[in-house]
Amino acid sequence: MKKWIVGILVGVVVSGSVSAGWCSVEPDGKNSSSPSRRRQERGCKEADKQKHRSEKKEYRKAIKTLAEAARVELDEVKKTELINQLRSKLIEDADRMHVEFRKRLKQAEANMESMKARLADAVTNRTQKVEERLQKLLSCEVSNERSGRSKLGKRSKGKCKHLAAE
Repeated sequence: MKKWIVGILVGVVVSGSVSAGWCSVEPDGKNSSSPSRRRQERGCKEADKQKHRSEKKEYRKAIKTLAEAARVELDEVKKTELINQLRSKLIEDADRMHVEFRKRLKQAEANMESMKARLADAVTNRTQKVEERLQKLLSCEVSNERSGRSKLGKRSKGKCKHLAAE
């Protein structure tokens, strides 16, 4: 039973280290901004997510196997050993979760600082931004806010849509 559990855990570690090599950074360390490179990076991120999901799945399976083995074990010495192995795995998992949570908290704090700066800018430059927006609306400049580009309204004789109908 113990050899079987160790075999599963070794398989998880080996499969994770083998699949991690295909989406590495260029050898010279340059980060190209070509569309194909961005697609490749997106693919790497997706591959990393998929690898992470499969590792978590295998890890949960190993935990369940250890727990089941500890439940059915009749020898108290072996049962105690299995429980200690299970406890150490759960401690490792808790530590890994704490590290991940700290990383996400740090990112949230960084985002909060930039959001505070944007709010302060919006408050201090409110009248200027309102006037800019007013001029854009009056000159029929249509803003595509998702892409950040603006286009002049192209209607007959350069008039706005509401003026063209008149």
